[in-house]
Formats: sequence, structure tokens, C-alpha cells
Amino acid sequence: MSHWFGLTTLLLFALVVSLQSCSDDSPGYIIKPTLPSDGSTPVKQIRFNGSLMECYDWAFNYVDGRMLSAKSTMRNPDASLDRKYSYDFSLVYGPTSVALTNQTNRVSLSATLNLQNHIEKLQEGENRYFFSYTNGYLTSWQKEEVVTNSVGQTTIYRSSAVLTYTGDNLSKIVYTGVDEKPLTLLFTPSTEANPNGLLPAVGTREMGCLGFEYLYYAGMLGRPSRNLVQKVEYVYSPGVGTDYSISFRYNTSSGKTDLCTFETSDGRIGSVNYSY
Repeated sequence: MSHWFGLTTLLLFALVVSLQSCSDDSPGYIIKPTLPSDGSTPVKQIRFNGSLMECYDWAFNYVDGRMLSAKSTMRNPDASLDRKYSYDFSLVYGPTSVALTNQTNRVSLSATLNLQNHIEKLQEGENRYFFSYTNGYLTSWQKEEVVTNSVGQTTIYRSSAVLTYTGDNLSKIVYTGVDEKPLTLLFTPSTEANPNGLLPAVGTREMGCLGFEYLYYAGMLGRPSRNLVQKVEYVYSPGVGTDYSISFRYNTSSGKTDLCTFETSDGRIGSVNYSY
């Protein structure tokens, strides 16, 4: 009897140790966000040409299906600012979180992830971003930008947007900037699939990720639209600006979209090259 009692005790002890090790973060386990390409080839480089809004060229580095680093170069229609600023970012994954660092400015970003490894809160210095999702799609965001003037007075500038989807495609963004006058973007999807999970060539400011597009391509800002975008219409509040639209065409071969060309309703043209 004592033999069986001892054996039973040993087995129970082993079970407790096993359960305890499972309940803790398993050694060597790190999270793996689902890239927007989700099994297809992820984009490694994005380059804008021609007519520009403020945007960013990007180069991404992946290892084992995770983005480990990214480099951005700010593009601007003002020639004195175009390509003037570049930034390097690193991503280090842990069991339940990812450490984000702007290596250029030596600034750490604090990110809070949900169970789908999507960012719900992002903090860069005193600036804070909040993101909400429905069925994995980004559906709203808010930004609080803290600015302190030369005499120490602090002002908080707020911006936000609500995103709507139709049939797994982004169809509408209502963006409210610091002027508190809504801007509406209407998206018309093309019939072409979006195998590499590309963002629209325009609208990342209104999507809440201008300058942070790498977080989307790292899989942490929601699911991609099913189809590439055919047209985006900008509809301003009365007295703010003139409505206009941008039309897009694509070249896709072997499951990779490598070129997007676009033209605005007032005749400006440009393109985006994607490398894999």
C-alpha cells in the first residue's frame, strides 16, 4: 500500500509541476501576430513617386514570419522637406507583448495588445493612441497629442476616426482632426484581390497610422481589406476644402502586387512601387 501511495504522490507532484509550467509563459515562446499577407508574400519595400501627399517610404525586415525592423523616410510635397527625415524602428517579441523602439530618437513605444495581438493602446512619450476593432478590423481610433510650449504650458490636441467596412473591404472613414471639422473618405473596392495585404496608397493619416504603417504590416493594426482600392473620394466639411477623388490601377503578377499608379481628379499623377 505504501508503495502505491508513494507512486501516486509522485505522479500528482509531476502533474502539478506540469500544470504550473503550462500556466506560466512557456520558455522560448514568443507571440506571432498574423501578418496582413497571411500566408502570401509580405511586402518588404514601399516607394512613392510623383505627386505626393505627406507619406512614408518603407523597408521591412522579417524573420520567421515576424517583422523585426523597419526603416521609414518621410515624403512631402514640399521639396525642402521631402526625404529630410528617416527613422529606424526595432521590434522585439516576448511571450505576451512586443517592445517597440524608435532607434533613431532612442524612444521606446509602449504597446498594449489584445488577444488577437492587435494594438489597443500605443504610447510614444506623452502622446497616446487608442484603437478599437470589430471582427479583427480596425473600426475606430483616437489620438491625444501633448504639446508643451516654451513657458511650460501644456495643450492636448485630439484627433479621431471611425472606420466602416462593407463585405470585408474598407468603405468609409470619418476623420476628425484638431480643427474638429470632419473629413469623410469614401472607398470603392476594385475586383482585384489584395493578396499581400497592402494598405491603400492614400489615407493612412485618416486610418491613424501615418508614420506608423510598419505596425500594420507587422500584423498589429487589424486585418486587411479583401480587395485593392479602385477609388477614394475626399469629402470635406462645408467651407474647409474642395472635394476631390483619386483613382488607382495595379499591376499584379505571381500573387504579388508590385505597382500602383494613381491619378487625382485635378490631374495629378503618381505611383507606388512594392518589392518582395
